[in-house]
Amino acid sequence: CPKAELAVGEEMTCSATLAAPAPGEMHENLGTVEATSPQGDKVTAEDPAKAHVVAKPSIEVVKTINGSDANETPGVEVEEKSTMEVGFKVTNTGNVKLTDVTITDDQIASDAIECPKSELAPGESMDCTAALAAPAAGQTHTNLATASGTSPQGITVEDEDPANAHVVAKPSIKVVKSVNGSDANEAPGVEVAAGSTMAVTYLVTNTGNVPLVGVTVTDDKIDDAAISCPAVELAPGESITCIADLTAPDPGVQH
Repeated sequence: CPKAELAVGEEMTCSATLAAPAPGEMHENLGTVEATSPQGDKVTAEDPAKAHVVAKPSIEVVKTINGSDANETPGVEVEEKSTMEVGFKVTNTGNVKLTDVTITDDQIASDAIECPKSELAPGESMDCTAALAAPAAGQTHTNLATASGTSPQGITVEDEDPANAHVVAKPSIKVVKSVNGSDANEAPGVEVAAGSTMAVTYLVTNTGNVPLVGVTVTDDKIDDAAISCPAVELAPGESITCIADLTAPDPGVQH
């Protein structure tokens, strides 16, 4: 206060400082003034004041696959049949403590997600983890994580973050042609009797990582209709043997 005496009608302003209350809490205090008149009479007056800090609960989750924050499709490239490492970084971005902090995922069971704690102070983060099988070759995986927590005021806050992953399709096919059981790649090739019927086989294998349809074998010396195949579709790694007959060349003639 700037002085200790006041004339009739005179005013003065006294000042002080006080720490603000915690977020979500209210402060109340009572100011009292006392004085004495020239006649020795004591007079008092009181006036309360209140203040509060607004609670702003907030939470954020950043989901990653194999360390990549793959929000956009097709996402991070992963190996076929691998196990993807899924991470969830959860942060209390508000100004009050959060309890009952949980992570859910639309593709992962809740009990398969491991978190080190269930409470976060303002500004605190934690890392939750899970594992998930990679998608099939040529396909894209998308899933959505949701983080939630509850403030001391009973307000539940949530945040979502997607992640994407894909396995690159690598179609590939291989054919091994044999004459009378011999893979005769180099001239002059397998010896056959002139005018005999040669047994021609084609071992066709899907060497890629995706199914193949419309599988056909053609030969520059044999009509398509004369080549017989047991199937026109092949799963990855699957093989079929197609067959045909061909008349052997004349003596001294290379086929």
